[in-house]
Amino acid sequence: MIILLPPFVQGALNETLSRLNSETLRGSIDDLRNNKNSDFSFNDEVEISLPRFKIEQTFDLTKV
Repeated sequence: MIILLPPFVQGALNETLSRLNSETLRGSIDDLRNNKNSDFSFNDEVEISLPRFKIEQTFDLTKV
């Protein structure tokens, strides 16, 4: 799971969302894998809490 947290400054969320697309997401993931710094990643440690959630999906495999 990858969680993107924008900087905690006014307007950062909207700016991050406006720049986020498949190319910038892929570049950020590649940077994280290569341990490089980019606009969407940094090397500081942060602690976050997420509520417990469950995702379910059903598929009809009869035709398959």
